[in-house]
Amino acid sequence: MALQGSSSEWARIANTTIPKYLKGWENEIARSRATFALMKKNGTIKYNCSGDGIKWNVRYKRNTMLINDGEQALETSRVNRTQNAALDMVGYAIAESYTKREKVKNRGPEAIAAAIAETMTHARQDLEDQFTEEFYVDSSATGNSGRMTGLESMFAATQTITVSSGAARSANAADPTFYPNDTYAGLSTILGNYNGSWNTSTNIHSTWPYGKGNPQYDFWSPVIVNYESTAFDGSSTTFGANCVLATRFGIEAVNGRNMGSYGQLDTIIYDRGLFRLYKDKLDSKERINISSSNPLKSLGFLDTIEQDGVTIVAGEYGMPSGVGYGLNMKAVELWSWQPQLFNLDENAPEWDLHTRSWKFVIDFLGQWRFLSPRMCVKFRAQS
Repeated sequence: MALQGSSSEWARIANTTIPKYLKGWENEIARSRATFALMKKNGTIKYNCSGDGIKWNVRYKRNTMLINDGEQALETSRVNRTQNAALDMVGYAIAESYTKREKVKNRGPEAIAAAIAETMTHARQDLEDQFTEEFYVDSSATGNSGRMTGLESMFAATQTITVSSGAARSANAADPTFYPNDTYAGLSTILGNYNGSWNTSTNIHSTWPYGKGNPQYDFWSPVIVNYESTAFDGSSTTFGANCVLATRFGIEAVNGRNMGSYGQLDTIIYDRGLFRLYKDKLDSKERINISSSNPLKSLGFLDTIEQDGVTIVAGEYGMPSGVGYGLNMKAVELWSWQPQLFNLDENAPEWDLHTRSWKFVIDFLGQWRFLSPRMCVKFRAQS
C-alpha cells in the first residue's frame, strides 16, 4: 500500500525530490555524452509518444520517367514506392528502496531530502553508465532480447565486396567494403534484396557503394568500411596508416548516395583507441580544424577533429572497441512514451511490510530510431 499517516511527510518529500533528480539527469548526461548533447540540441529526443511501437514508411523505389515526344501513348500505372519499417517499444527499470531504519536516522525535512538525494545520485550514475550503452547494442545478439535496437542492430557483415566485381566473397584485405547482411526494423540490409541492380564494377571507384544503380538495390544498406584494406594506399593494413583515407572513403560513399539534408554525415565517433591513432596520424604540418560553427565545440566538447566537413569525436564509455560510426545526428532519434526519459511510478514510494522499507521504481519506456541504415557508416577491422 502507499505511504499513509505519520509517514506522509517522508512520502511528500520523496515525491518532490526524486522527480527533480530524474529531470536533471537528462541535462547531466547531455553534458558528458556527445551523442545525447547533439540529440538534445537537434530536438530529436521525443516525449509522450504513443502506440505499440514506431512505424514509418521508407521510400525505396522511383517511378520511371518516360520520353514524351507527343507521338506515343503514355500509360499510367500505380507504383508501390514504400516499404514499412517497425520497431517495438521496450522498457527498462531500476529499483531502489529506503528502509525504516534509514528514515529514523534522518528526521526532519532537510535530513530526509539529503538522504534521498544521495540515493538518487547513485541511481543516476548507475543509469548513465548502463542506459547510454544501449545506444550501441545489437538487439538481435544472443542474450539481448528485450533490449533497445541500437546501432549494432544494422551492421552485421562477414563477407567483403570484391573490389573488381561487386560480388560478395570471404573477407579479403583487397576489399574496402563489407557486404551488409542484417535486418533492421524488420527490413533486410542485404544489397539487392528488394531487387534493383548496380553497375558492372571494375575498381574501387565504381564498385558499390560507389558507381550507379537503382534506389531499391541499396535503399536500406549501410556502408561498412574495412579500414584494414590495402585498397586505400596499396599496402597498409592498419587503422593507424589508413585512417584518413578510410574515413574519407566512408564519408564520400554515404554522402554521394544521400543528397538530402538528412543523408549527409555530420558526426563520426571513433572509440578512444582509434581516435588517438587518428590524431597520431596528423603530423605538425596538418592542421586540426575546430571551427566556430562546430556544434560540439559550442556544447563544450573541445577535443574534436574536422575532416571533409564532418566532425570526428572520441567515443563514449560503453562504446564497442576498435570501431567507428558515421551518422547524421538529425536522423537519430530517442523516443519516450513518458513525459521525460525516466519516470517515478505515480504510486511510489510504497511501504513493504516484509522488508520494512519504502520502495520505488524508476522506469523507461521507449526506443531508438535511426531513420535509415543507408545514412550510416561503420568503420571496422577485417578480423
